[in-house]
Amino acid sequence: MSQAAVERVLGRLVTDAVFRTEFFIEPVSLCRDQGFDLTHVEMAALRRLDEGALRTLGERLDPKIVRAVAGPTSETVHRLGLTRGPRYRRAQREPE
Repeated sequence: MSQAAVERVLGRLVTDAVFRTEFFIEPVSLCRDQGFDLTHVEMAALRRLDEGALRTLGERLDPKIVRAVAGPTSETVHRLGLTRGPRYRRAQREPE
């Protein structure tokens, strides 16, 4: 179990809108690809986080500490196969 990895994921979820969007679509693959070594228990706890609450917190942070990207990149869309599915369509409709 790695508290440091959990804290890094939480930080990215709050400050990085693209990471946050990808996380709520495919959390296990994203964390593995990003090198976060999380246990099943940690991943389950992170998956229970409220996406809307994280988005709201991210929107209220000082812009100097938030990654300035509007949404998933075309590379991310292609890599994760995000052209279908209700979560992706919802993420595209909701403003960041």
